[in-house]
Amino acid sequence: MPAWAGRNNGFDIHPHPLRRRNVRIPCRIPAQVEAEARAVRGVCTDLSLGGMLFVGPPLKAGQRVEVTLDMLHPGAVKLSGEVLGHRAPAAGPAMAIRFPRLGPRELKAINRFVAFQLA
Repeated sequence: MPAWAGRNNGFDIHPHPLRRRNVRIPCRIPAQVEAEARAVRGVCTDLSLGGMLFVGPPLKAGQRVEVTLDMLHPGAVKLSGEVLGHRAPAAGPAMAIRFPRLGPRELKAINRFVAFQLA
């Protein structure tokens, strides 16, 4: 197969499966994650419109969770998510959480945070 196969004008037409759709911003936002009558506190160490990395006590992969981020502006933001899996960064045990559906308030809060951090 030629080197250009699967490309369109020099660009990949099939995105890499690990490529992120949303910009992830490094941060240190206090957070609480709740699932099945259990709540754990920790820190969100990166955030995007698609999800976050939560450093703190892990919950089971696949669990639906409610996340509260203690942002300075606009204040506490509540998000519905799902635990994708566990990570082991230098900061300690962590879990990747995705946000399958965000409402207008949540979208605005995260967009503002990302835009402020990129400015």
